[in-house]
Amino acid sequence: LARSWLAAWAAFLLIIPNHSLNTFSVATFFACMSTIMVPPALPIQVYFYAMALLISGSLLGCMGMHCNEGHSHHQNQVLLLSELEQATKIAATAANPDGKFNLEVFQGRFLDTSSSIVYGVFLAVGYFFFGLSRTYFKKLALFSVFGTIFSDIICSHGPLFPAANYTILSSFLMSTAASIAIGCAAIVLVFPQSLNHQMLTGVSKLL
Repeated sequence: LARSWLAAWAAFLLIIPNHSLNTFSVATFFACMSTIMVPPALPIQVYFYAMALLISGSLLGCMGMHCNEGHSHHQNQVLLLSELEQATKIAATAANPDGKFNLEVFQGRFLDTSSSIVYGVFLAVGYFFFGLSRTYFKKLALFSVFGTIFSDIICSHGPLFPAANYTILSSFLMSTAASIAIGCAAIVLVFPQSLNHQMLTGVSKLL
C-alpha cells in the first residue's frame, strides 16, 4: 500500500513542473492514470510480467500508425489543398496563428471520408482482436486494455490532421514509460518483496 501511494503521488507530481508538462504535453495525466491502473503492489516478478503485458499491448496498439500510409493515399488532394489554404489564411489573421491553426485542425476542417474509413476499419479490427483476447485469455486483460487505448487514440486523432502524423502517440508512450519507471523504482526500493516471500508469508499465517 505504501509503495502504491508513493508511486501514485510521484506520477501525479509530474503534472506540476513546466519542464515535464512541456516534455509529456497533454498526456502527462496518463502517467498517473497508468500508475493507478497498475499499482506497484505486486511481488517484483509479477509486476515485471504485468509491465511486459502493458508494453506489448501499447506497442501493438501503435500498429495503427500504418493507417497513415492509407490516410495519405486516399485523401482528396485537391480538397485538402483548398482547405489548407483557407485555414492558413484564417490563422494568419489571428493573434496566435499556431493556436488558431490547431483549432481548425481539431474542429475537423481536414476530415476526409475516404481516409477516415481507413482508420475506422483498423479501429474495428483492433477492437475485435483486443476484445477477443480479453474474452478468451483472461490473463491478458492488461495487454488488451492498453492496446485498445492506444488504438483508440491513433484512430480518433489521425484523420484530423492534413498530413500523416507519426508523433501522435509519442507523448503517451513517454508517459507510459515514466509510469513504468516510477513503479519499478518503487517496487525495488520501497519494501521490496519477492513472490517466494509473499507465498511463504501466506503459508506462515495459515499455519
